[in-house]
Amino acid sequence: MAETPRVLEIFSDYTCPFCYFNMESAEKLAKEFEIPIRWRCFPLHPEVPRDGIRLEDLLNVPSSEVEKWGREFAKAASQLGLPFKPLGKTYNSRMAQELGQWASDQGKGHAYHMAAFQAFFAKGLNIASHDILLDIAEAAGLPRDEAGEVLTERTYNEAVDKDWDLARTMKITAVPTMVYGENRLIGAKSYEKMAALISSANGQLL
Repeated sequence: MAETPRVLEIFSDYTCPFCYFNMESAEKLAKEFEIPIRWRCFPLHPEVPRDGIRLEDLLNVPSSEVEKWGREFAKAASQLGLPFKPLGKTYNSRMAQELGQWASDQGKGHAYHMAAFQAFFAKGLNIASHDILLDIAEAAGLPRDEAGEVLTERTYNEAVDKDWDLARTMKITAVPTMVYGENRLIGAKSYEKMAALISSANGQLL
């Protein structure tokens, strides 16, 4: 009986800059090693209101610290060739996650994930807004009317709840967290370290 192939699971949130920075490398990794990839939702800051909150208020840090992070993130994004706009506020990502689960089931997960990340990090848009989410879905090649039904009817509410519960069960407390077999890699890492995660789990040597 053939062994069931392992899945590369990545716990992520659309308001996490390191998740944004890791996304393309993770997709490349899955293709190189010919393994399926499963993006899982993580509750990074579920307490954030739909209208958003200033980062200094959410994290209880001075504005100068937020500005410093913005410069550092902008530099990292530039090195990766990714657009980035320093943020003043963050927004609730729950509905973006629900729509993302649906997008994945439609075979448009990669396009949606990148569109959602760039709406937030490159344009500073409120990804809790249904209108913004519909624009993101449309940009990813998904039908706007069907996306609207997913948001209105909360079709993927249970699916996201299951991912959040799984994260708690697995004691995952930070994103991105990559899980492959019994191995984990936490945070934005080089492609070489990400490849080592897969190779070591497969008993290979780099």
